[in-house]
Amino acid sequence: MDFLYNPDSMSEAELKATFVGRENLLGDLLDIIRAQPEGAGVQHTIIIAPRGMGKTATLQRLRYAVLECELGGLWLPIKYPEENYGVIDLADFWLETLRILSVEVSDKKLLEQSRELPQRFQNRGDIADAALTVLKDYSRRCGKRLLLLIENMDELLGLIANGTDAGKLRDALMNDGSFMIAGSGVRFFKQARNYDQPLYNFFQIFDLNQLSFEQARELLLKRAEQEGNAPLYQQLQMNPARLQVLYYFTRGVPRLVLMLYRILAQSDLHAVRQALEKLLDEITPYYKARIEVLPPQERKLLDHIARAAAQTHEGVSPTELSKAMYLPTNHVSTLLKRLVDAGYLRSVPLKGRKACYVLAEPLYSLWHQMRLNPETRNKKLVWLVDFLRDWFDDQQRVAEAKRLYSEFEKSGWNGDGKRAQSVVEHLLLLGQSAMSTATAGEIMRLEVRAYGRLKKQFSSLAKVMDDESPQILADIEASLEQNPQDSHCLVAKGTFLSRVKGEYETALQCFDTALKIDPNDADTWYQRGVSLYFLGRFEDALESRRHAGKLSPAAAEIWNGQGHDLEMLDRFEEACEAYNHALAINPNYIYAKNNLGALFSKLEDNFRSAVIQNEWEAARNYWQNIVLTKDTAADKNIPKRCILFAAELDYLSFAKEILNAAQLEEQLFPLARALDYLQTPNEELLNKLAPEVLGAVQLVTIDLQTAITLNKEAKEAGKHPMASASLSIDDDYIAKRGHLIHKLKANDTTKRRAYYFVLVLPPDEQAFLKAIEGDGTIDMENYGKVIASCYGEEPNAEVKALLREKYGFQV
Repeated sequence: MDFLYNPDSMSEAELKATFVGRENLLGDLLDIIRAQPEGAGVQHTIIIAPRGMGKTATLQRLRYAVLECELGGLWLPIKYPEENYGVIDLADFWLETLRILSVEVSDKKLLEQSRELPQRFQNRGDIADAALTVLKDYSRRCGKRLLLLIENMDELLGLIANGTDAGKLRDALMNDGSFMIAGSGVRFFKQARNYDQPLYNFFQIFDLNQLSFEQARELLLKRAEQEGNAPLYQQLQMNPARLQVLYYFTRGVPRLVLMLYRILAQSDLHAVRQALEKLLDEITPYYKARIEVLPPQERKLLDHIARAAAQTHEGVSPTELSKAMYLPTNHVSTLLKRLVDAGYLRSVPLKGRKACYVLAEPLYSLWHQMRLNPETRNKKLVWLVDFLRDWFDDQQRVAEAKRLYSEFEKSGWNGDGKRAQSVVEHLLLLGQSAMSTATAGEIMRLEVRAYGRLKKQFSSLAKVMDDESPQILADIEASLEQNPQDSHCLVAKGTFLSRVKGEYETALQCFDTALKIDPNDADTWYQRGVSLYFLGRFEDALESRRHAGKLSPAAAEIWNGQGHDLEMLDRFEEACEAYNHALAINPNYIYAKNNLGALFSKLEDNFRSAVIQNEWEAARNYWQNIVLTKDTAADKNIPKRCILFAAELDYLSFAKEILNAAQLEEQLFPLARALDYLQTPNEELLNKLAPEVLGAVQLVTIDLQTAITLNKEAKEAGKHPMASASLSIDDDYIAKRGHLIHKLKANDTTKRRAYYFVLVLPPDEQAFLKAIEGDGTIDMENYGKVIASCYGEEPNAEVKALLREKYGFQV
């Protein structure tokens, strides 16, 4: 689906498998190619259709068809890119043909000639003649004529088919027989339409009509089958009423059909929105030109019908138009007939009325809605909201919202911000499409949670999503106006106020009101706990979330929230149990995994700070919490690093004490024996070791002796114990502490400007920040560990590479 809007980039198999509704046209084009005379008098063709009707796919399919049948021995198809911005005259046209041909046949000589000719000749006409000669010579040598598959022929000929260039082009295409053009355009251009033009009556014209209902159905089924989307395939097979809804909203325009398919199949609303905006940009000149040729009254009539359709989604009767435009009904009927005959409008029976008029092209309706109508252009895609309203009933809509929220969570876990944003946008539109306030509220609860989390997790998308914020709250308030007692809408509002606006007290009022209506809603209790947490009322938050857990014991998110509350209450063992309980429910719950890892990092840092301050009871308490759950710890290296840190600071007996308490003697035998030896020292502790173990113990002993010496020297110089710690600070330890690393510019001892990255433990952070606010004459190592530095106002490339490769930091 990556190439949904660029058929040139689709694989041959995918294009063939999903080519629908154009088979007869393909057959006609092949018949014309087969019937071409051997020399002069070649018949050229052009497909005329609005954007999105399948012109690109048809030309690409023609290319494959020629290559795979007997015509491949006679014709060489050359597919031009959709945009040819570098072609402004006939010389450019033939040179571009040379370049494309050189790539098609892998002929470097042709490419060299395309570059050489503009240097050899000064006159543009001479360049065009020379390039044409090279192409003819190649055609004769290879024994194949050239089939030029050119899109946007109307634009291209508008540039090159003027004056002498037009006559030369006609002569080359008509009298030589080496070339055939199979082109496409969005309008029947004057170069081929006006009798006084050199290319008058030169092309056989083919129109691309909108797909029929059966063709649209076949396209969707083939797309679902091609992608292996069995559920959607079965849904489309078994529910023709839904297909009628889809066909109504697309009117058989293939690109719109596939856009809606993408929303249904992949919830990729972001990609659809971008593609739709690109399409609307592309068709703007086309529709402006079509409207501007109309007389004023017809133009006003068309505009009125477009505006009415955007509001009511129905046709407009001549009587209604007569009143709105202050014109006699018979005069309006005459105008309407002209617009129908010209293809701008079509007549449809609606609500039992005999004659109602709607826009003939869905793309024009969309274009008018998004470009010209001030009442709708700044709102969400009304077209998509209307489609979603008719596609789902309310029960299906809620089920779809829950599925989307699950998709959002997976995207968040995988770090896929664009995908997460697309799902949130889809949820917003799905909520707007709800038929009842209760359904809207249920969906809004999910959309607000996803929206708040998106802004928090993917800060780069915050600005984009900020534009959605007022509309979200307005939708919620509108639903509450209709039904102030709707608990779903109250929870949606409270969640928005809490997670997006940070208005926790007001949010609590919403949750408490909702609980009076429905006291057994687990999510309401959970969201209430979130607000209490951010208010610093951790005991109350824990009580609220435990109540949620009783109502919904299998919700991993609720147990994860309890872990947060317990952690803030310094009940670390219980917090660990809560996180592990969440993971037992859902082993892939990334937030519980991350929180468990962060908990152990916090315990490790608290342990280090306690050791530095000689707060031994506190250190033992933190250690107990670490080792009691060491079998489920996110980081298996934490116990070893803690022991090494105590040893580096020359607290050898304490290091041995905690090693024994954790029963790690066997697992860390070389370290345990080194600690014993450094405390005695008794050579017998080493002499009785087997040779293969002795080496390891001696190595650890030497490392510890060196670390102890360095720490003593650093301590005498007033350095922070972390500054000289080397054995207990590994790459993994630093990588998990990006939040503790400060970036700053300062002068070094030689007064040179330098950039520093300093790891500072939480208890020392305030002192560090206060110190750097002074006159700047501080030693960074008095407060923490410098992990990288360089001279200059900004980090250099080497430092950036070091931080990225060793620790995964992006600077």
